[in-house]
Amino acid sequence: MPLQDFSTIASAIESILVGLAVICGGIWAIFRFGSLREAKKARAELDILKKSLEEEACIEAKIAASRIGSPSEFPAQLLVDISLTNSGNYPEIIEWGKAKIIIRKFTGIENKKIQYSDPLELEIDSMWEYTIIDPKGTEVLPHLALIEESGTYHISFEVTTSPKVKDTPTVKPFEQETKNQRLYWGASTIILVE
Repeated sequence: MPLQDFSTIASAIESILVGLAVICGGIWAIFRFGSLREAKKARAELDILKKSLEEEACIEAKIAASRIGSPSEFPAQLLVDISLTNSGNYPEIIEWGKAKIIIRKFTGIENKKIQYSDPLELEIDSMWEYTIIDPKGTEVLPHLALIEESGTYHISFEVTTSPKVKDTPTVKPFEQETKNQRLYWGASTIILVE
């Protein structure tokens, strides 16, 4: 058998085998996604993932500070208002027992970096250990801080959230889970105390 005849026969057999492989692959795909309902299962899993991504808390944290009392007296009294708004669509639990306000005095600039005094950390005084902020709800907590001397101050706060409503002892009747993406929420501001 000449080489050219062998090449023609091999090419024909190859074409037939490739065609059979494509047909078998198509039948397998139809069987896999049709009979076994894999496509429906995949769509259901995708819907569950989309819903879990849409159900989350999103806290907008704000802080505002203003001096109260006599403007010439020291220690100066600052009213620090903390505002947390849940703009998400899932409740969030705020653990006030772990929250803190941090006050640092601006002391200058060194090597192009802002320098501050050692931080003064204040616990946030709240009647409640936990607060649930429902979707579109707001929690405002005023706090009083004393400043010993005039200057520019950086005031910030951070608050911890709880991963599950049912884990908090003060809200046992709830069996919802929060789906927060962050463990801490916070904000900061700057105030000049003269």
